[in-house]
Amino acid sequence: MPARRPERVAYLDNLKLLLVAVIIAAHGAVAYGSLESAWPYQDVQETQLGGAADSVLATMVIPAALFAMGLFFLISGLVTPGSVSWKGPRKFARDRLVRLGVPLLVWTLVLWPGAIWLAHLAAGESRSFWWQVAHGDPFLDTGPMWFVEVLLIYSLAYAAWIRLRDRAPTRPEDATMSLRDNPLSGRTLVVLAVCISVATVLVRPVLPAASGQIGQSHLWQWPQFVALFGLGIVGAEREWFNPLPDRLRRSCGLAALASLLAFLFVAGMIAALGVDGDVIFDPGIHWPAVALAALEGPMAVGASVWLLGEAQLRLSTRPGPFGQAMVRSAYGAFLFQGIVLLGLMIALRPIGVPAEVKALTAATFGVVGSFALAWLLVSRTGIGRVI
Repeated sequence: MPARRPERVAYLDNLKLLLVAVIIAAHGAVAYGSLESAWPYQDVQETQLGGAADSVLATMVIPAALFAMGLFFLISGLVTPGSVSWKGPRKFARDRLVRLGVPLLVWTLVLWPGAIWLAHLAAGESRSFWWQVAHGDPFLDTGPMWFVEVLLIYSLAYAAWIRLRDRAPTRPEDATMSLRDNPLSGRTLVVLAVCISVATVLVRPVLPAASGQIGQSHLWQWPQFVALFGLGIVGAEREWFNPLPDRLRRSCGLAALASLLAFLFVAGMIAALGVDGDVIFDPGIHWPAVALAALEGPMAVGASVWLLGEAQLRLSTRPGPFGQAMVRSAYGAFLFQGIVLLGLMIALRPIGVPAEVKALTAATFGVVGSFALAWLLVSRTGIGRVI
């Protein structure tokens, strides 16, 4: 029988909406901080957060960075099998190339270098637009759209694998085997978390945190991203999260809390020993970087699965017309956040107020402006057919 078009899942839409809003707000705030390579406006910032505010912001952002984007890949993995089943791998791949690849190409070659170029002009520098395109750091810098780039790679790889799998001969017993015969277990999640940590510890000395590769592909976090995208795919096929058992949800919450406490302990040790915190961004083997890499597995798996379970409990109500408009605009808001945020920061530049005020303003109006711009483009222009 032909596969049916997959229905939208309210809690996933609502969770994605909240995540996009939080990420935009975080980018607006860290632009005025000192956290390395957090946002390009830091290169030309006219003012910086005070020591206390900067430390509090870093303490909030770093542990969130250990799992936030991994949660996006988990959500993406959950909805991918249904989409491939409905469209078929060939049409799915073509649609991904249009919906993800086209905006990524325009963003990387025009919009993002143009926004950074304008920020440097506002700071009094005289570099040209073409210089920015050719000398971006890293080359072909995708900015916040690196997630779209990596998701496109994973999606095309999955579609190719499904096409090859469908061509393979199927045993009769495979067709009758229930996918629910092997429910999700805590042991599976523990093994996954350990594998992420081990792989991350091995990768980080060569590809340290916040290192830039061509296309800003975030290779230094691929162990987590591949694992959670795969968890979402297998979870969708075996209905592991439909719903997530309460016991597993609570256990994952405790694991996330324990990982957070461990992170605070590591941060305290770094401060007490007088170690330069930027060492976590340096290549080679350094105990702070190794400790954070080891924490990434339990933090990513624990926090992501726990938040998914909490969303099932608390965010399953289908939103009204306004909420549906915001959900429909979430991808566009994520896409255009860089333009909105850098535009706000350029506008705030000549205003003589403390960095804390500018950070709060950029965070708040960055969210509002990104969603408003995305809604206008999605609902009033032909761009909505792509994004």
